[in-house]
Amino acid sequence: MIRKVLTGTVAPIIITAVWLGIAYAISSSIFLEAEFIIKFWILGGIPFGWKYSVHLIPLRGGFAMIVGVVILDILMAGIIGSVMIAFTIIKAVINLISALFLQPGAVTV
Repeated sequence: MIRKVLTGTVAPIIITAVWLGIAYAISSSIFLEAEFIIKFWILGGIPFGWKYSVHLIPLRGGFAMIVGVVILDILMAGIIGSVMIAFTIIKAVINLISALFLQPGAVTV
């Protein structure tokens, strides 16, 4: 029971909070106020979305095309990862509620 709460709730929230703290520090020191929210959203999601992102590989083209495709990959990973952060937080809250208020073994998430 305690192990389920630790692995399903506490660990994902701590990992997410630490990374978002790092992303906040980087975003707030580099970007202006107008673009802060969008850049923080994308930067915070990159590690979570890189696994699920579509990786594009340019076959022909110059250096500018390769750089553009890499930037597009990073942006797509950030957007997908920001959605994954939301699902991680929702899953952690569901695990916490089921561990605290329901009988042990009643719900498996």
